[in-house]
Amino acid sequence: MNVDREAAVAVVTEHHGHAATDDHVLARVFRRFGWEMLTEDALAMLAREYEANAATRERMDAENRAIAARRP
Repeated sequence: MNVDREAAVAVVTEHHGHAATDDHVLARVFRRFGWEMLTEDALAMLAREYEANAATRERMDAENRAIAARRP
């Protein structure tokens, strides 16, 4: 499929954030095209975000365990 990338980016940029289903659309596109749709920069950002989220989740789990341990 031959796509005018600049025009497509312009449309996505204009409309992103205006639909309640943006996350669903992005998920559907990702399921269709998979990892090949990501640039190296996007892959690096995704890895950093997953690591940050994992660290936050581990900290919250530890805090929740400490709270639970204090309860009789």
